[in-house]
Amino acid sequence: MALVDGVLFDTKSLVNRTLDYKRRKTGKRAIVVLPARVVALLTKLPQGQPFRRPDFKLESDKAFWRIQLQDLFERARITEVKPTWECVHRTRINFVIRAPCGTSARAR
Repeated sequence: MALVDGVLFDTKSLVNRTLDYKRRKTGKRAIVVLPARVVALLTKLPQGQPFRRPDFKLESDKAFWRIQLQDLFERARITEVKPTWECVHRTRINFVIRAPCGTSARAR
């Protein structure tokens, strides 16, 4: 999932274990079956768009979350992410650790 799509995540797009949303860049529909452990975490979030701040522009929210993720991975000493061939979003994955599609992260 692209960072902008994550920032725009809406809890209404999650039904049972299926995330169904429209990609910001392409406008195409994306349907993803999520692991139960991810669904459990997402259902604990506040309703609506929990990663958006209404008083900020979308670009500002994207920058905020990009910095948060970069800081997290730096503290975790993750220096490289290598997606496997079956990842649909493989050429643009920046912040994925052990995603269901088989990506893996390498720590220092």
